[in-house]
Order: sequence, then structure tokens, then C-alpha cells
Amino acid sequence: MKTILGILTLAAVVFAGAYFVSDPFRTKVNSFFESATTWTDTNIAKDPEGYLRWTLAEFDRMEDELRGRQVNLRTQLNSLERRREVDARQAPLVEEKLEELKEAYRLANDTGQWPADLGGLRVNEDELRQLILEADERRARYSENARVYDVAVTRTQNDLTRVDSVLRDLRERRSEVDRQLQQVRLHSTFDGIDSLNDRINALLDTTRAVSSETERTLSLDDLFHADGQAAEARRFDDIMRGDP
Repeated sequence: MKTILGILTLAAVVFAGAYFVSDPFRTKVNSFFESATTWTDTNIAKDPEGYLRWTLAEFDRMEDELRGRQVNLRTQLNSLERRREVDARQAPLVEEKLEELKEAYRLANDTGQWPADLGGLRVNEDELRQLILEADERRARYSENARVYDVAVTRTQNDLTRVDSVLRDLRERRSEVDRQLQQVRLHSTFDGIDSLNDRINALLDTTRAVSSETERTLSLDDLFHADGQAAEARRFDDIMRGDP
């Protein structure tokens, strides 16, 4: 029993020593306990330094979260722009191939010469009709994807702009809290508690909302519509006429 008490006493002494000697350790301990409490005006007035230290710790934690979200959004934006660029190069090639297939079908149909000749490849009417349907489906997908990519790129750019803005606000407010902390250390109090507390709470609320937003990425449903407008659902005659 005496051994256990001795160990506990030693642990308490080590903890107390680390707490009062190590500033980073003390900040972490304070943040742990203080984050579990509500910083009312009364509590802030009683311990302004503790409140400001807790605020700085919260700012640091949220800045790390926002930086992570910032990296994810930039990665997503780069990916979207690359994919949009690839589709933009492929779309006219598919459009050109579709016109070649349609012209080959018209020629074979008008002359009655089946199978049709596709650059030395002989295909019957059913095969050529299927190729035309598939090419038109791919053309429609590229057209729809272009619209989806534009929306997604704009949305991601807006999200990134919002995160950048909140990060700037966070840094500015952190500088203000740093100044207030220096004042508290010199005078054990600071002016404008209510105003500063309101601004801090508003910024924390905004930052939490932005940092906790679910990452929005494109899905197959976004890129390939399941709304009954796929190319194979179009009438073959409409495709041959060039109807949209």
C-alpha cells in the first residue's frame, strides 16, 4: 500500500512539475479541461488568460483542419480540370467518328451495297446501326459530362475560396488574441471582453461549419445520367437526321 501511495505521490509531483515548468504541456492540459467547460462571461473574467490560451489552442486545431480541407479541395479541383480537359479533347473525335459511321450507313443503304465498308472493315447493317448508337451514346455522355464538370469546378472553386477566406480571418483573429494575451499577462485583465468573445464565437462557429463540411466529389451518377436520356433510348432515325 505504501508503495502504491509512493508511486501516486511521485506521479503527482512529476505532473505538477511538468505543468508549471512546461508551457506547451500546461496549454494542452488547460485546453483539455477548459474545452469541456462553457466559457461564460463570468468564467472569462475569472480566468482571462486561460480563456485566451484555450482560444489559441482552438484556433490552431481548426487551422490544421482547414489546411487539410484546403489540400483536399485543391487536389479535387486539379483532378476535375484534368478530366474536363481530357473529355474536351475526346469529344470532337467521337463527333467526327459518328459522322463517318452515319455517312457509311447512308452510302450502303442508298446503293444497297451491304456489308458497308469502314476503311477496309466490312460490317453488316445491324452491326453498323449498333456502332452508330454506341457512338451517339458516347457523344451524349461527353456533352453531359462537360456540363457536370463545369458545375463541379465552379462549386469546388467556391468552396476553396470560402476556406481561404476563413483561414485569413482565423489568422487575423489569432493575432488579435495574441495581443490580448500579452495585455492580460501584463495587467491581469483585458478590455472589450464582450466584443472579443462575440467575435471569437462567431469565427469558431463559422470555422467549425466549414471544416466539418462533407467533401463533395463527383460520382458515376453525376457523370452518367440514369434519367432515361441515354443515347440507346433515342430513335435511330433521329440520330441519322442529326436531331438532338
